[in-house]
Amino acid sequence: MVRELGGAIIAAGVVGLASLAQACSVLPTAISAGMFDGAAVVEHFKEPHRGRNVSTALVSDIDAAFVVLGFAVGTLMSIQI
Repeated sequence: MVRELGGAIIAAGVVGLASLAQACSVLPTAISAGMFDGAAVVEHFKEPHRGRNVSTALVSDIDAAFVVLGFAVGTLMSIQI
């Protein structure tokens, strides 16, 4: 399970970097990565006995989710119709 999640995080990062070349894909990438990090946070909270590694992952996932979703919300709020 951990190996697959690590691969998914790396894939989200690669897609995020690649999206910088195409401006129209940055926002959808940020939203999907933020949702993924948010889901990871929920899964970490559900673990009854968290060790140091899981607690560290929880904090880093919370930070990443706030940054990426904050970017997405800020971008959506700045769009003028």
